[in-house]
Amino acid sequence: MDLSDLTDQFFSAAAAADVDAMLALCADECRFKQNIGDEGGTEVLRELVEGLAALGVTVSYSDVRRVVAGAAVTEQHLVTLARGDGSSVSADVCVVIRFDDDGRITRLDEYLDGAALAAALA
Repeated sequence: MDLSDLTDQFFSAAAAADVDAMLALCADECRFKQNIGDEGGTEVLRELVEGLAALGVTVSYSDVRRVVAGAAVTEQHLVTLARGDGSSVSADVCVVIRFDDDGRITRLDEYLDGAALAAALA
């Protein structure tokens, strides 16, 4: 199992707003935490992705820098949130993803500048 490939799959599904594909990569007990929000289970991820889609916000990732070590991936990337009117905002993000022995995500911690991305959600 290649954790880098699994991470690619996760973020490809996120960019497509495909929550089911994202959750298929997660263990049942998976936990999610953003530094700007509460920690929770898969419902946190579903609410985030579906909330962005409901606002007409698309998500893309670029400038990916990734380190795979043991059962974890640490990734920095530029996330861009774009609205249907053509406006967009980008910010650097750091994500730490932990995997179980079966290659399923058990924890995802995301660190971002919420103020930098708030303009896309207003």
